Amino acid sequence: MNKFPVCPIFIPANRLEWVDKTFDKGADAVIIDLEDSVPKDQKVETRTNLHSYLEPKDFDKTILIRVNPLDSTYGKDDMNLLSEVSS
Repeated sequence: MNKFPVCPIFIPANRLEWVDKTFDKGADAVIIDLEDSVPKDQKVETRTNLHSYLEPKDFDKTILIRVNPLDSTYGKDDMNLLSEVSS
């Protein structure tokens, strides 16, 4: 049975180096935030870096991705990224 995360930690998507550190400190899940925590002028680069970060990994911890609103260009680009990584 899957266990729902007790205390997921939000990590700005432009600070991916914090993800492993957070798990090393005992977090049971992280939410990588592509929305409010990433400045608009960093969204494209951050999305590219997130793709590179997620693609080769086989995580044994829970990682959730907070995307931009789906009715925005940013949200559509976020969903395209996730569909590429999950396929």
